[in-house]
This record gives sequence, structure tokens and C-alpha cells, in this order.
Amino acid sequence: MSSLGSEVLQLWLDAMDFLTAVKKLRDPGKRERSLRAAVLTVAAAFEAFTNFLAERILQAGKIGGRELTEFEIDCLREKRKVLHPNGRIAEDTGRHGAKARFLLLLQLVSGGPDLAAGMRAELDSCFRTRDELVHPKPGVSIKLDENGKGEKAVGGFVKCAFLLSKVCGGRDLLSTRPHSFASLAERGAVVRQD
Repeated sequence: MSSLGSEVLQLWLDAMDFLTAVKKLRDPGKRERSLRAAVLTVAAAFEAFTNFLAERILQAGKIGGRELTEFEIDCLREKRKVLHPNGRIAEDTGRHGAKARFLLLLQLVSGGPDLAAGMRAELDSCFRTRDELVHPKPGVSIKLDENGKGEKAVGGFVKCAFLLSKVCGGRDLLSTRPHSFASLAERGAVVRQD
């Protein structure tokens, strides 16, 4: 992940610092605040990671020797073409969630199917926890320290990011790679079995 640029790396390091601080705290209020900071920061790091990787693939214009389709480019750029009532075609921002973009990137890089069911459920749980924090409901209290909910969310985001990083093999996507798309697909199949 160190090849992802200092801004992305710093978010990951900050999230880990917050989580490390939680382990040293005894005060329940401070533990909750540190867990909240860890979950929000790791969710931001996860999204920054997907954005950075998407941009690297867009700069390369292809993945594993295969040209990106126009639809894949639009999804990675978060733009879409729309037809206006006046008959003109225009670009519209088509924001996609970090989870959807992560899943697309994993499929593009691995050349394979979707995320394994267990890991998909874990990722969904991570995003539910994050969503509870950024979309609070009146009268609903969120306890991240109960049942390890906060730590599970942090760990799940990290695990999924490491999976995508492992499938990428840590290579610079802009350089000419000696490996074929088939070898990336094989690597992705092995990773999904782990």
C-alpha cells in the first residue's frame, strides 16, 4: 500500500493509530470516541484506496493488456453519459459508492468473479457500521465497543483492502507488466480461496 501515495497511506496509518489508542484506554467514553475515529478514518482510507487505484487503471487505459470498455471507464471515472430531453448527450457525475467501486476493481484486476460470500458479508457489515456513524438517527445510540463492532469494522476494511492489494501484486499499474491477464486471474482465484 505504500505505493499508493502518501495521502492514502497516511489515512491507513491514522486509522491504525486510533485503533491502537483504543486498546490503551479504560474510559468508556474515550474508547468510543477513538473507535469512532478509527472506523471513520479506515472507511475514508478504504475509499481513498479505491479512488487511487481506479485512477491508476484509468491512466493506464487498460488492465492486464486488455483495453477498458467505455462502461468500465465511465464507472471508474464516476461519470456517465446521459441523453437530455433536448437530444444532447452530456456527461453527468454518476457517483458510485466505495463498495461498488471496490467490487468492480477486484473483478477487473483479478479477472474473476465477485468477492467470496463470507468476505462480502463482512464488507457489508463494515459499511453498515460506517453508515450508522455518518447517517445517525435520532434516539439511536451506536456502541462500537460492544461485541467488538468497531474493531470488526476496522479489521474488515483492512482485510478487503489487503485482498485487493494482494491481487494487484503490489505492481505499478502504469508500468508494462510481464504478467498476462490470465496470470492475474489465477492469482485472484488463489486469493479468493484464502
